[in-house]
Amino acid sequence: KRAVLAFADGRLAGNVIYQPCKDSASFLEVKNLRIHPELRLRDFARFMLRQVEVENSGKYPAIICDARVDRPELTGFMVRMGYEPLIQVPLYDSTTSDVVLIKFLGKSDRAGLIKTARNISLEKAV
Repeated sequence: KRAVLAFADGRLAGNVIYQPCKDSASFLEVKNLRIHPELRLRDFARFMLRQVEVENSGKYPAIICDARVDRPELTGFMVRMGYEPLIQVPLYDSTTSDVVLIKFLGKSDRAGLIKTARNISLEKAV
């Protein structure tokens, strides 16, 4: 796993944790995105996600991530960042669905990547 950290006034403002997807070498997977509650809406999340994209450009054709459906502000943010919702499925808890999102980093077989990402999500469903 790797991380991008953001600091403000000497304290940790947030982080994003990411890694190669364990289920497919075609994807980089964003695992966690956290921003200190007092420092939200200051573009730290946008900066850190963009860093992940730039640092991994040319290495992966796409990035995948997920967000709980009860976090529409997070899903909306990811969509504004260029991520596309793929499928809604319960990944961690059978009582709550998650939205799986994908962002393409270059020209690639979009249809093939979408199919692979959907299949991975369905296999992980609880």
